[in-house]
Amino acid sequence: MLASTYDISGDIVKARAVLAKTKPTDGDGWYLNVMAFNAIASRQYQSATAVLKAQLEKPQTLRDAVGGTFLSLGDLQRHAGDVKAAARSYHQASAALQAALVSQPTNAELLSSLALTETWLGNQTAALSHARKAIEPRPSAKAAYTGPTFEETL
Repeated sequence: MLASTYDISGDIVKARAVLAKTKPTDGDGWYLNVMAFNAIASRQYQSATAVLKAQLEKPQTLRDAVGGTFLSLGDLQRHAGDVKAAARSYHQASAALQAALVSQPTNAELLSSLALTETWLGNQTAALSHARKAIEPRPSAKAAYTGPTFEETL
């Protein structure tokens, strides 16, 4: 949580130091997201890419976060300039997120991640559709804390 706070406040160096001291458990989605964000912000992609790839070799520990982890991997690869690898990761993210949505069709986090994934794949219509579905159950008017997060996807 502290690393995320540093990242958000713009202190990327302090966030990186906190992350370096942290020993996350396998499948720790929060850590993986913060680590990927920090790697992009600091333009140091290699170690974060390696960590995400290692986590994706153990999909059972990630559970429903497989799709989001592929999305983060694609983002790292895209920022690092490996557009072909990013496209492969985004396709894998899309497949994993769609599979997870079969049993959780109204899960706003999955829908929002799928919207972002479809955006990077160039599927604007699908991206907007998923973003709108993510907002429906919890718009800002009903969920002041979480609603704006999903509305940002639009």
